[in-house]
Amino acid sequence: MALKAESLYICPWSLDDPLCRSQSLAYIRGLVEAGYKFALITFETEKYQTKTADWGEKQRELRSEGIDWYPVNWPAGTSIFDKLKGIKSVIATGISVCRRHRPRLIHSRSSLPVFAAVTLSKLFHTKFLYDADSMLSKEYVDVGHVTRDSRAFKFLAWSEKWARMNADHIIVLTEKLRQVYLDKFGVTVKVDVIPCCVDTNVFRFDAEARERIRNDLGAGDDLLFVYVGKTGSWYVVDETFELFKAINTMHPASRMLIISREAEDVFHDIAERVGVGDDLYFVRTAEYSDIPKWLSAGDAGLSLIRQVKSKMGSSPVKFAEYLSIGLPVITTDGIGDCTTVVTTDNVGIVLGQLDGPGYDVSSRQILELLSEPREIMASRCSAAAKRRFSVRDVGVEKYTAIYKTLLK
Repeated sequence: MALKAESLYICPWSLDDPLCRSQSLAYIRGLVEAGYKFALITFETEKYQTKTADWGEKQRELRSEGIDWYPVNWPAGTSIFDKLKGIKSVIATGISVCRRHRPRLIHSRSSLPVFAAVTLSKLFHTKFLYDADSMLSKEYVDVGHVTRDSRAFKFLAWSEKWARMNADHIIVLTEKLRQVYLDKFGVTVKVDVIPCCVDTNVFRFDAEARERIRNDLGAGDDLLFVYVGKTGSWYVVDETFELFKAINTMHPASRMLIISREAEDVFHDIAERVGVGDDLYFVRTAEYSDIPKWLSAGDAGLSLIRQVKSKMGSSPVKFAEYLSIGLPVITTDGIGDCTTVVTTDNVGIVLGQLDGPGYDVSSRQILELLSEPREIMASRCSAAAKRRFSVRDVGVEKYTAIYKTLLK
């Protein structure tokens, strides 16, 4: 028998995607504890797709928690026709879900599902919560997924505008983007900021793992700079190696640890191109659940992201994860509210320019910062993460207040 759901949550990620686990399911579970029941639609992509044979078991597990899960196969193509095909499937599934569960709220995470979300909210006369994240249409242009004159961009930008016009409440990731919504877009409904949060009880320092991993790597007492992620898209990995090279020149007793699902050869090619010897870095693969252990082995986190205007709305998950473990962060300037966090809380270094002089300045600054006793620095970083990015104390608390307002 179907559960009556207060909210239909439309998630643009696969159920097994780490982003879904950390940025959707974690919040939903917190809201379930607050008394709300959910129907959940996810976009099942090839990379993270749960095997169809396992859907029934996972549906039963989630239903026991108060969440009815409805997976939708999301097309692999990037054309406007592929996306419209996927949106059509989401709308069809959403109609069935709404008839079955009678939600009073449609909650859309990010801009990708907003056309379907607004359509469903109008068809079934529900309230609409636009959990916008960032300006996805402009991000797609900046990264080269679409061009500004393409039909895909125009449709997504129009969908975002339609969502802003029809939302009963809006959530964005950064204060910078909130001001854009209020000042430039003239949004009249309430706009709240909820950054990408992290489970600070999971992402916590593990002294045993630190000693074991550093021994396995042969890192000794070297400073270990950690990068978690991939190449391409927003991530400037060549520049990350160049920054590390500058740090290593000033402080030869330093290494870099890369945790990625990508092939090692990709990083070896970058290192060779930049001129970083293969004895100065490590490339490892790890399950998401093991990331806190690997981060515990590090001394600082690297979070260099392409500096484009659309990233004012970005809240990198790795930024919060690094801090939660106790690692100071080196971040590029202009990425969401990261610069404000780093400078206000003294938990890292802001790289102003991606060139030799910029790398040299940041290298001196991070080495000076790391001369502080590690326990003091780690305590300051983890405290900042709990205060600003805790799933429980920040994310769930803010979402619960919004749900109470919308569903009272």
